[in-house]
Amino acid sequence: MVELFRKSDGAFNIRAWVEPNRNGTARYRIRYRYAGGENCQVSAASEKEALTKCAGIWQAHLSGFLDAPEPEPVTIGDLVDKFVKRDKLSPASRRSYERALHPFLAAVSRDRPLEYIGRGAVEKWLGSLTCKEVSKQTYLRTLSALFKWGKREKFCKDDPTAEVRIQLARSSHAIRPWLQFPDWPPFLAACGPSHRVRAEFVLHTGLRASELVGADWTWLHGTVGRPAITVPASKSARARAIPLDDRAIELLEEAKRLWGSEGYMFSKGSFGKGNLRRDTVEACLKAKVRQVDFHGLRRSCGARWLECGVPLFYVSRMLGHADVSTTAKHYAGLADTTLAAEIDRVSKANKNPPPT
Repeated sequence: MVELFRKSDGAFNIRAWVEPNRNGTARYRIRYRYAGGENCQVSAASEKEALTKCAGIWQAHLSGFLDAPEPEPVTIGDLVDKFVKRDKLSPASRRSYERALHPFLAAVSRDRPLEYIGRGAVEKWLGSLTCKEVSKQTYLRTLSALFKWGKREKFCKDDPTAEVRIQLARSSHAIRPWLQFPDWPPFLAACGPSHRVRAEFVLHTGLRASELVGADWTWLHGTVGRPAITVPASKSARARAIPLDDRAIELLEEAKRLWGSEGYMFSKGSFGKGNLRRDTVEACLKAKVRQVDFHGLRRSCGARWLECGVPLFYVSRMLGHADVSTTAKHYAGLADTTLAAEIDRVSKANKNPPPT
């Protein structure tokens, strides 16, 4: 191997050499890289072409036309900045991550080195939060996503949230508010006309708010013996078909009268999710029933299915949970009516033992 060209300024270096091929011809190679970056390699057909390419690459470096690698994150602030500035993130997701991670940066200082972020720092930060327990878990999930990504990219060695997540998972899971079936009529009576149709449809189908907003008439199709809606897969849910009960079918007819039979099912154009929560809370206060948010109507639907004896596995499928364990965790204890009916059946059998 004979070297033809070499230059370096500490941040960037380039070299070219010639080496023989097996068939006896010469092979000209050029390799250049930024410090901390990967090697880039090109070839040339002659010594003159190799030297010309080297001169051009070096000049491109001096002129700032080559993309230098971004430095690896050293502090927790650097890691968060790199995490939220990923190209594949939508503006809404980026704002959501920034809002969730800001309290952690404020608590530990964004200039703190990554190697000094451990379990203790995470637990101390969680303990300093004054929000509800369910909100703390949301913050922790976002922080966990940050460190999992950092490990995949080899920016950090450990995930300091791992043991904290396990500890929370072992603790008792509080069931979030939901409406019992006797509370449905007064709640719906307290809703405005448009919100009543949307809210009652969720009570009978268990749709998420985002799914209700995006539902259009192409989702409607017939199954064996009963109409259903097909909900496409999303980041938080798997694709599924939800058979419609009689009341849900009636609500779709009301939706057609209110918003038409083309495009979106529950609006004449796209609408946001913010008003759904506000209108739900206001209706709960007006009806003097247990206060829930709009997602609480989805939980109410799942609870009602369980109370009516629908097996947990089928409830999980209709709700779109990725795993039945998710349904068991979030709806544990809500199927008491079903369990009581099973015990009644056992009790009756015990009173009438088979003849010996």
